[in-house]
Amino acid sequence: MFELLAQANKTFGDRITEWMSDVYNFFTGSEANLKTVDVISNTTFALDYLENLFSTILLPVKLFLIAFSIFLFIFIIILLMKTSFIRYKYLESIYHFVVGKPFGIKKYTKEWKKIIDLIETDDPHNYRIAIIQADDLLSEVLSQLGYKGDTIEQQLEKTGEYLISNKEDVIKAHKIREDLIYDPAFQITKDKAKEIISIYETALRDLEYI
Repeated sequence: MFELLAQANKTFGDRITEWMSDVYNFFTGSEANLKTVDVISNTTFALDYLENLFSTILLPVKLFLIAFSIFLFIFIIILLMKTSFIRYKYLESIYHFVVGKPFGIKKYTKEWKKIIDLIETDDPHNYRIAIIQADDLLSEVLSQLGYKGDTIEQQLEKTGEYLISNKEDVIKAHKIREDLIYDPAFQITKDKAKEIISIYETALRDLEYI
């Protein structure tokens, strides 16, 4: 095998030498009997060999670049998924457009179910917790949608006129929530608690988060 390889290299070297000589003689006219077809033939052989040589050398480089590009693409996708700004502003918008529901709606649905379970008990303490959690849940959803503020009133002011149909009722419900937190003596009945919870439910349904 080594003899054949050496012979092939020798043959190539001879052909290259012959080609260079032919090209030189062709342009200088040193040999009157030099045929143009010989020059073309030798030139074609040299070019084909160099093309095959470069193809063989570049193949591993191409494969490496393809693999690296795939790895880089996957890495960028993972990075985007872990970046909250990109996820909220772009990826979640795409998800909402394709699926028809906001991204992460299952999380809020589960949280809302817990609130409903609290309000269905006969414990007044649970009513307080349910109203506070409902208010916090709405505030979290508004923040995720980009309506940020120090209070839920400030958040609601940024939503415009038509996004939430019962905005004034939400503000009233929030004031009751504040009374429940800062006034330990403030009492609320089950029916009143259900009424307040229904206000938050309407707002969350308007936002399509439950």
